[in-house]
This record gives sequence, C-alpha cells and structure tokens, in this order.
Amino acid sequence: AVITSGNVNVKDLAIYPNVSLTVGEGTSLTVTGLITQKSNYSIVLEEGGQIFQNNANVTARFRMSIDNPSDWSDEANKDGWQFISMPLENVPHTDFTSYGEYDLYKYDGSQNLEWQNHKDGGFEEEVFKSGVGYLASLKDAETATVYGTLNTATSKVWGQYYINNDKVLANFKLLGNPFTFDMDIAKATFANLA
Repeated sequence: AVITSGNVNVKDLAIYPNVSLTVGEGTSLTVTGLITQKSNYSIVLEEGGQIFQNNANVTARFRMSIDNPSDWSDEANKDGWQFISMPLENVPHTDFTSYGEYDLYKYDGSQNLEWQNHKDGGFEEEVFKSGVGYLASLKDAETATVYGTLNTATSKVWGQYYINNDKVLANFKLLGNPFTFDMDIAKATFANLA
C-alpha cells in the first residue's frame, strides 16, 4: 500500500508478511494505538513523509534524496554537499556509505574546532547519533535508503562551551531532526531545546 496524498489517521495498524506500507512525500500517517509488523522494515518512509506513532521497536526504511556534486575532485567539490540527519534510531553508517564514493563528516564540537571524516576513522560510534546533523555527499547515487527503528525517545545533544584562540562558541553542534515528522521552529525555546 502507498499513501500518496493527504493525512491518514488510524487507531491500530497491522502489516502482514510480504506487505509493505509506503508513506509518500507530503503525506502523513498517524497511528494512535499500536503498529504490529509481521516482517521487519515493512514501513517505507519517503523523504517529506511523516509518521506519528508511539510504540517502540517499529522498524522502517527511510529513503532520502541525495544531491550529487558536479565534480568529485578535491579542488572542485564545492557543491553536492548537504546536511542530513536520521529520523530513525540505530541506523548504521554502512547504510549510507555503501553507495560507492562518499564523504561523511561530523563536527567534533571540541576545542580543536575540527570536522571528523568517517573515511579517516573519525567516528567513535557505528550508528548515526540521534539529534545530530552530518555533512554528507555521494558521488553518483541520487537516493539512499537506510534502515532503523522509528524514534520514540527524547533526543538530547549536550556539549560544553569553549573559548579557543579567541574563537567563542567552539562547541556549536549541528542539530538534526531525530523524528519522522517536521519540527515547528516557532515552538522551539531554550526550555525545550537541549
């Protein structure tokens, strides 16, 4: 089944073996009760689609669009970069990096003021961190699909404040949306952002 338009609201949702449900771009699915899956990753979330639900351990595939650079040389690779974050939990980096030539960076937020490159072994963790934004590029692939579980937990990104060689706010973080639905920036306050 594919949700191609509008907002679909259901109490409970059961997805049987060999059946998948795609939530398309510009559509939403709200499940007020429970989602039951007979097969893992039977939900496909397209970029721009939204899922509102509350039960844990619901697996899904997230399909995102990728902007390719016009030239992949170090000197000319000025475009084709984008910020990505994962609206799923427990997404391994290999889901993204398996698409051929790639670059994937995160800002370390320390006194060193450095970007960490995944290819240089700069990531301590093996999965994308919830609530963190990454700088990414793929040479050829126009879409990437990643696998994980729908996030139901509070996401917090903590840091310290550094002053390094007169560079204040060295510990800035690239924030990423950890949820499969849009966040209203007008409702963001210092009290509800960590």
